[in-house]
Amino acid sequence: MDFDYVFKDLSPFDSIVQAAGRCNRNMKSEIGDIYVMEIIDENNIQGRSYGSYVYDSISLGITKEILFEHKNFLEKDVQELLDEYYIRLSNQKYQKGPWYEIKEGNWGNYVPLIEENLHEDIVFVDVDGTVSNILHEIEELQHNLENLDTKKRLWKYLENYSINVTKEEIKKWDDFYNQVFLCEDKKIEYKGNGIWLIRTSAIGEVYSPELGFIPYELKDDIYG
Repeated sequence: MDFDYVFKDLSPFDSIVQAAGRCNRNMKSEIGDIYVMEIIDENNIQGRSYGSYVYDSISLGITKEILFEHKNFLEKDVQELLDEYYIRLSNQKYQKGPWYEIKEGNWGNYVPLIEENLHEDIVFVDVDGTVSNILHEIEELQHNLENLDTKKRLWKYLENYSINVTKEEIKKWDDFYNQVFLCEDKKIEYKGNGIWLIRTSAIGEVYSPELGFIPYELKDDIYG
């Protein structure tokens, strides 16, 4: 199917990109236009959107944020926005549950002693070499709509190897290794967009299979 225009009800950003692939697919026009709107269920007293009956609130919320921040963009911008979508999605899905609520101070009238909200980056732990191979495969894929499903599947699989660590903590290890290792021998690599890779050679130092991520200040206490 090939359309000059695509009108899409609000859905997760990757779903919108998939629908956009049907617009001007055969390049019959100089450019194709995709319009996204949020259709509201008028029979619902809360004004609920139809999309909310199908998709989770986190995915829709992040999509709305990105669309409000980038009201108009071209196909060449899609990959960067997709990466941003997946990063925000991963961050928010991990930042849920009782421990996150306790950290945020959501105990009714409880007021947290520390009000600073620390930003957490995504850290992939390459315990067996799998992560490095998959990241390399993702980097080698061309940025086009045909590879979208493959990238989604690979990023989804990588979630099994991901943890969240504050940028400050992972940066301490990175600075330490920068002092003692050549660039090609680094045990930690920053991949960009808030994503880090702990290489297999750093297992047992930065990351313990038994204890998880090791804060830099505790390495001597733990390893001696």
